[in-house]
Amino acid sequence: MSKLTTIDEAVADIADGSSVGLGGWIFYGQPMALVRALIRKGARNLDLVPTPGSIAPDMLIGAGCARSTVCVFISFEQFGLAPHFRRRAEAGTLKVIDLDGPAIAGGLRAAICDVCLIHAQQADEHGNVQHLASPFFDAMLAQASRRVIVSVDRIVSSETIRRNNHLTKLPSVMVDAVLEAPWGAYPTASSGLKIAPHVHCQAGHPRRRSCARLHGDDVRSLRDTPDGRPGCRGHQDRAARRRPHPQPAAHAQRSQHLLRAAQLRQEEPGAGP
Repeated sequence: MSKLTTIDEAVADIADGSSVGLGGWIFYGQPMALVRALIRKGARNLDLVPTPGSIAPDMLIGAGCARSTVCVFISFEQFGLAPHFRRRAEAGTLKVIDLDGPAIAGGLRAAICDVCLIHAQQADEHGNVQHLASPFFDAMLAQASRRVIVSVDRIVSSETIRRNNHLTKLPSVMVDAVLEAPWGAYPTASSGLKIAPHVHCQAGHPRRRSCARLHGDDVRSLRDTPDGRPGCRGHQDRAARRRPHPQPAAHAQRSQHLLRAAQLRQEEPGAGP
């Protein structure tokens, strides 16, 4: 049975007041596309369980979607503290249950989240999900959730899944819905396919402010680029003005000569590999 769905349909049944687990690890595999859909939906009073998180939980907190979080930490690491998490924790408007890593792992074995949001690299239509690198806490989070929603960079055939079955970390029986989101973890990395574009948030703005800091609570100022990547207007407009540098003619000519010389050596009688 196909478990393919659209992103808005995937989050439509997440009720206000739900406990929501967020997969990934800091700047890797954050379920950003699903988080944005949850914000667009106008979700409220969510209890977040990031493992651990950065941009994803911070955006939900900044958008007013969360009332509490159980976490090891929520941080932007080298870019500083997560601004919305810090602001609301200091103001006392966000309940924070601070646990260490082993306590989170033990809690996931004992407790149940209403739903978890995960991003992986590929899956088939039946919901067999494959991670091309570390799954971090994703499998444990899925086991601890009543409903599992997964976005992936690409939908592949079941034959591809069978041919690389050692990569399957979430079998179909554990997954309730799967959807294709080619930039679903952006701006965090999708391990094995897309690296974390840290320069997206550190270059071009004063003091290297992140998009989240730049926009404050206005998380809806993010928009999708033509190739599907979300980004702020400032970054997109600057990228639109940027043009690739033309390759110098002399350099191009030299490259052609070297290529032709290599081809001639291969054509010589008795030439080695």
